[in-house]
Amino acid sequence: HMNIILWLYELKPNIPVGLFHLDHACRAGHLPAAQWVYSINSNLDISVDDERIARNALKHGHLHVAQWLFQLKPNIDFSVRENKILKQACIGGYNDLPVEKRITIVSWLLEIRPDLDISADDDWIFRHLCGQYNLDDSFAIARWLLEQRPAINISAKDEKAFRAACK
Repeated sequence: HMNIILWLYELKPNIPVGLFHLDHACRAGHLPAAQWVYSINSNLDISVDDERIARNALKHGHLHVAQWLFQLKPNIDFSVRENKILKQACIGGYNDLPVEKRITIVSWLLEIRPDLDISADDDWIFRHLCGQYNLDDSFAIARWLLEQRPAINISAKDEKAFRAACK
């Protein structure tokens, strides 16, 4: 799309380039377009709306875009909205992201932010994974999480993970 973007901008260089364009480029995984938008307007607040731009990039599986945003702003708050970014990465956002991609994203998040609370809300993520319908994928992620963080309370909320798995 870069050739079209550059052509349109050449035809009309006063097109306002802003957060809307950056968000859509990041959400779509178009890193060159996102980088171009930011180069045109580097005053953009990439943390607007509780880190919406990074959340959207990761929700759609575009780790490379989130890594670029993290380079721009190393203090991105990945714990906003009660760890929504981490929850979406584990559960798969609103897309059916492959397990390997979800694990890669979660692994990166935990690597750069080891203080992210994977056990927040009585181990909600683990309990939710155990009760999901896409059991093979969820089971793989639940097992991986437990290997990474053995302190996860698999008995939280009166054995809810087990009860959810029995549904």
